[in-house]
Amino acid sequence: LNQTTIDLREAIEMRDDFITNIDDMLKCTYYGKGWNKNYKEDFTAFSLRYNGKYYLVTAGHCVHFIWDDLDTGVFTDFEFKANMGDVWIHPQLLYYENNFIHNIDWAILACNKLTNGFDYNLSNNRPTYILGNGKDNVLKEFSVYNLAEGESGSPVVNLSGDVVGIATG
Repeated sequence: LNQTTIDLREAIEMRDDFITNIDDMLKCTYYGKGWNKNYKEDFTAFSLRYNGKYYLVTAGHCVHFIWDDLDTGVFTDFEFKANMGDVWIHPQLLYYENNFIHNIDWAILACNKLTNGFDYNLSNNRPTYILGNGKDNVLKEFSVYNLAEGESGSPVVNLSGDVVGIATG
């Protein structure tokens, strides 16, 4: 067998593993909303394991949108439901940044009801898929040009199913 044949077999096995684990990944992908007294928005988030704890991660502009003359203010209330679940959780915002100019757009929320989450992989950062939410799109091939409204905050995963980024639009 030559190297091309081995690489192709390995890619097929990785794809098969990805498909086998899609339900587990969807359990870590959340549909949610944030609001304050003036604004309310729907968006996506995902649970992530970090140092033995689980957190919700989304795009920073989902918790405080600023663009031109629009400033929603920081959302103070949140509710999320996993794609493969029926329980709504109400996490607290820990920290966020939403600097579009420098491509810094992320937020971290905490809730003691999170019991699973994605692993992240900073060394294999080849984005392959975006996992959305059941309200919009559940799975599609990654492209910075094909994000739909409501998919901000979705996990961008590699073929191993590890998070390598956040969909920010």
